[in-house]
Parts: sequence; structure tokens; C-alpha cells
Amino acid sequence: MTIVHVLLGWMSLGIAETFYVIFPQLAETTAAKGHFWLHNIGLPVMMISIALAILGAGSVFFPIATIGGALTVIGIFCTLYCGI
Repeated sequence: MTIVHVLLGWMSLGIAETFYVIFPQLAETTAAKGHFWLHNIGLPVMMISIALAILGAGSVFFPIATIGGALTVIGIFCTLYCGI
């Protein structure tokens, strides 16, 4: 799972930011702003919820982690939309 985490998490964010550096006009779009907010809200929600669920705080945190993950993925799709 470490490889999946690295490829989908860190690499996707790194690739998105590379596009924003190479093409600075993309960073000014509404989709780029959506990517920023969705990624920076969804990722902490997902990570904290997974940690709490694993630590035994309750199984209610798995659906919350899913929502956070979905927000992050939607943010990545915003980046793809920017690049097209």
C-alpha cells in the first residue's frame, strides 16, 4: 500500500503543482482554486479519520475518511480539467 500512497498522493500533488509552475496562467483559474481547497480540506479529513478509526475511536470515521478521500479526488480532477 505504500507504493499506492506515494503514487496517488504525493505524486499527483507534485504533478499538479508542476503544471502550475510551468503554466502559471493555470493557477489563476477557478478549477485550480477548487483543486487547492478541495485537496487541502479533503486530505486532512481523510488522514485524521483513518488514524482515529485505526486507533479504535469508532467505525464512524471510515465513512468520514471516504468523504475526505472523495473531496481529494475531485480536487485532482479539477487539476486535470485545468490542464485540458
